[in-house]
Amino acid sequence: MFSYRLLLISAVALISMQSCFTVKSNKQFTYKKLSPHEYSTYLKDSSNHYLIDVRTPGEYNKAHMAGAHNYDFLAFHYGRDVDTLDRSRTAFVYCQTCHRSPFAARIMKHKGFKCVYDLRGGFAKWTKAGLSIASDNKQKQ
Repeated sequence: MFSYRLLLISAVALISMQSCFTVKSNKQFTYKKLSPHEYSTYLKDSSNHYLIDVRTPGEYNKAHMAGAHNYDFLAFHYGRDVDTLDRSRTAFVYCQTCHRSPFAARIMKHKGFKCVYDLRGGFAKWTKAGLSIASDNKQKQ
């Protein structure tokens, strides 16, 4: 049986290997990759934001950042999921190693979001830095 999820993962991997992928900011859109400590500071300083974990539900259920909502980038409904969000609010996104989250941010850019902050090094770097995690199994709002 043909697996679309496997095809999507393969496509993302192939694109990642071919170039150093980044999302470009412009006058209407801000994108920044932040170190774990910068990301933590920006989160604390922001009161009107979304914290979005774009990993799979299995990864999310093992551990995630407190208050994060799980919007699986590898799911075919990721675009529809982020369609439900207010595009004027800042979005903080992260994945496991910062390979999926730039792709998720790019989709958000095309959907009209104004500002997306990405966690450089992903959740792996976050936990390595000793920053707080949770496992409250909070799924989509």
